[in-house]
Amino acid sequence: MTARSASTPASGPSRRAVATGLAWSVPAVAMVSAAPAFAASLRKDPGINGWVQVTYPKLGNCNRSLEVNSAPSGGGRTPDGAPYGLYLYDVSKDASYSDAKLVYWVRGTHTAKQNPITWRTGTQHSAQWSGPVLGAAQTKADGFMYTPYTWTYTGTIDPKNVKDDGRLYLENFHVHTSSFSQMEGGRCVPLDFWAYREIVVDPDGPNGPRSPQTLHFERRNGDSGPYPPRAQGRSAVMPDAEDAAQVQSHSL
Repeated sequence: MTARSASTPASGPSRRAVATGLAWSVPAVAMVSAAPAFAASLRKDPGINGWVQVTYPKLGNCNRSLEVNSAPSGGGRTPDGAPYGLYLYDVSKDASYSDAKLVYWVRGTHTAKQNPITWRTGTQHSAQWSGPVLGAAQTKADGFMYTPYTWTYTGTIDPKNVKDDGRLYLENFHVHTSSFSQMEGGRCVPLDFWAYREIVVDPDGPNGPRSPQTLHFERRNGDSGPYPPRAQGRSAVMPDAEDAAQVQSHSL
């Protein structure tokens, strides 16, 4: 599911207007190297692709925790057979890539004083992912309030660093929370979360005539599953699940 508009303001170059949410392509001759033939079932989304493992166990008394790991140990196969990690497809040697960010929206209103969520970095986490920055809670497409936490990629995204598998990898992302409450109005509510990915791509570099583009997409997962519910087949989250452990592997 591709978001029609970004829930988080896009950050991009000031020299030219940024086109939001547009797909882009480059001539084959502009590619860094001939990428291997990918399976027809391989999933490609706008901008930052890849699979992460998300764990969200129930801890009792409405308490929950959340962990996101792009490099899980023994994570198994992903639904389309692509590797775990965060990466870009179809990279051009003439393009520039910047302002990559990940935003995780957690259901409920979580502030520093009201039901706070404390995030910690995991063993696999790269210092190139800076954050999180707490944002103001907003109502998402499913009608519920969510609180955003934003991580920004501070490393250099060099199009020359495409691997032999045709992917340009970003550093590992691994964060987890302490226990927090999912109680609203005296009852437990589902732990749902929206995951938003964004990157600015200038197809012909800073000196070219083409405008940079903000590529992004957003999906929901958690106890209630994808949104809208009918998206559970092709375009939403595809779990590699251990239901009892509340573990899902997906492209969020």
